[in-house]
Amino acid sequence: MSQDERVRAWLERELDGTVVAFERQERWRAAWFADLASDGELHRYYVRGHRGGNFREMITLRQEADINRVLHRHGVPVPRVHGMIDDPPAIVMDRLPGRVNLATASDDAERDAVLDQYVDAMCRMHAIDVREFGALGLPVPADNRAAALTMYATGERNYRRAKTAPSPMIEFMWRWLCRNVPTGRTQRGLIQADAAQFLFDRGRLTGLIDFEAAYIGDPIAEFAAMRSRDCEEPLGDIGRIARRYEAVTGERIDRDAVEFHTAGWSLMTPFQWEDSVRNPAPGDSWLEYFTWLVGCGRWALEAIAAVAGAPLPPVEPPAQRRSSYASAAYTNLMALLDEWPTASAFEGFRADSARAVTRFAEHVHAFGADLESADVEEISALLGARQPDLATAEAALEEFVLRASPDLDVPLVQYFHRWTQRQQFLIAGTGARHEKLIHLSLQPLSGDAWQAGGQPLRR
Repeated sequence: MSQDERVRAWLERELDGTVVAFERQERWRAAWFADLASDGELHRYYVRGHRGGNFREMITLRQEADINRVLHRHGVPVPRVHGMIDDPPAIVMDRLPGRVNLATASDDAERDAVLDQYVDAMCRMHAIDVREFGALGLPVPADNRAAALTMYATGERNYRRAKTAPSPMIEFMWRWLCRNVPTGRTQRGLIQADAAQFLFDRGRLTGLIDFEAAYIGDPIAEFAAMRSRDCEEPLGDIGRIARRYEAVTGERIDRDAVEFHTAGWSLMTPFQWEDSVRNPAPGDSWLEYFTWLVGCGRWALEAIAAVAGAPLPPVEPPAQRRSSYASAAYTNLMALLDEWPTASAFEGFRADSARAVTRFAEHVHAFGADLESADVEEISALLGARQPDLATAEAALEEFVLRASPDLDVPLVQYFHRWTQRQQFLIAGTGARHEKLIHLSLQPLSGDAWQAGGQPLRR
């Protein structure tokens, strides 16, 4: 039986009904929408599967399901969980009404109303005794440093288990985090991590979704993740969200702590996707992973630069060089891809992915060598010794990073930021599903809502 058939069979057997509508979601992880008729009523479900490939999950699917159960029991609006499928691994939950992305809100009043409800739901979640989540196997931080680093340390362990080549940028960002943990933070709560993921309908928040990276830590980390969420699904003024959270909880949102967690949360993507980018598994959406690694890596570096006071000048676009044979081969391959069968939305998604990777390969041919040459030149200048090739240069740079003192943070963050810009030239124009990521910057932490220092407000 295929995956689709096994999921349908489980739904009909365990939920005692007949599947009357069934569709695989158009995305890079296994997921399905299903309608089930039972006792004269129609029930709508969402089946959330494993990511697959080389992705190392932060928590198990079963833990994610149990987290949803705890939240549901405490009145936090989340989908009700109905069970787990063993093969393929998946959570079966209610399909909530509504849609994502507040950019589709009818007006500012609807967006503000939904965001106020989101803050209330988030505060309710943060107020739950963390021992309930500790009982599910989530680590309960013992002190301030553990609370700040617990999630990022998990990502770092996953990265090290899979590491197959030097990754100097990742090593630099991790060392910076370990040296710059915010002090004086005592709050603890369940953190959604990939914050501000919810569904809404006609001015009403219908539920929080996606707890695959949930952990116990400092609630201020949610505001860091909101900045990246805002780039995909605009939230409006995040400072307004911070002010409402302060009004409800009495806790001041510390700007530098948010920058710290912005660097940490953004680093989680390189931690998680580095192995998949270097060693893709069959069926992986490789270019999407690479786009996220580059885009989130840039955001982490920009947060570090904000704390370090490092200017980040732009990089000039490379000159393009094409051979006639390569251009002809590229044109022919794209024509062949246009013949890709697209009977379903998922097949269309895979065909679009293949075209995007083909355009990326054409960019590598046209100017990839010049970009690598620039990397070698700049690394050689940093190290004070000429490097013969990129592989040797990156290995030497990683050794340099591991020994570097904090006074080298500025030149290092500037180099790695230039590296991300060069990779963005390869991604631009490919039509990758998340290509817009490389053109976006995080919402700045400016204005009265973002103050240095985290003392409680007087209420």
